[in-house]
Amino acid sequence: MIRFSKYIYTTLFTSLILPAYLYALDIPSLQNDFFNSVSSKKILTHPRTKDILFFEKDILKINNSYWNRAEGKVLNTVETNEINSSQFISLIDLSRQLFILSFYDKEDEKIHPIGFDLVSTGNMERELGVKIGEDHYFKTPAGTYKSHNGWRSDGRYNKDGITKGYGHKDHFVFYFGRQKGVRYNTFDSNGTKIKDREKWNLIADDMQLAMHAHISTMPMGEPHSHGCVRTSHELNSFLDNNFALHKIKLKDGKWDYINAAAPKSPKNRQYAGEYLIISNKI
Repeated sequence: MIRFSKYIYTTLFTSLILPAYLYALDIPSLQNDFFNSVSSKKILTHPRTKDILFFEKDILKINNSYWNRAEGKVLNTVETNEINSSQFISLIDLSRQLFILSFYDKEDEKIHPIGFDLVSTGNMERELGVKIGEDHYFKTPAGTYKSHNGWRSDGRYNKDGITKGYGHKDHFVFYFGRQKGVRYNTFDSNGTKIKDREKWNLIADDMQLAMHAHISTMPMGEPHSHGCVRTSHELNSFLDNNFALHKIKLKDGKWDYINAAAPKSPKNRQYAGEYLIISNKI
């Protein structure tokens, strides 16, 4: 097991607390910031994560074998895409509904975990409630995706007056383009709903993939979405302000995207990232 202070994360891949000056990015401070501003204690007791992430005597312990596999996926992305600069790289484990923010340090060629949070991804089983003309429910597709431009939420409520599809006003919608996905076809040739689950057909279809904040009665940590990745507002703000997926929007280190305002509390723009890895299981 690898041990962490409750208030300051050390690196997941060593039991030593390394001084911050060894890194261009102050890793421990950023890990501490993520823990205090994003991570919910629910993540430690949730059925999907409690076996790999838990407290014992104010020490956060993490299963080492799980993180070795996670590191391998991120390093594979670094090598496959010939990434040659230090930057943030995001990872999602669909089986655990877990988001992981990591940092690739070009200098030591290591992956440093920054933090984790629960998300909510696609649930094809909810297709039963879809009516003709409504959005379908997809399985969130596994793969490695580069962020596109995206936009900021207008904070508008859905028709139910309760749900905000993209969360509060000005939260950023990270967009990854049109992707190939799978869903169930629950209508017959006459457009009649097929209620017998055994008669549903699994089909390939295009979907728009995004990651965004969300307000509804559905909790994080379980699949509920139409196929996008739903995040907490806290995670959305952290990713936005730290340019975790904003590399495409920068030119010469400055915000260069006219269709959305720059982050309100910008930090670490020199390490802007662009990759989101979605894995069925780590």
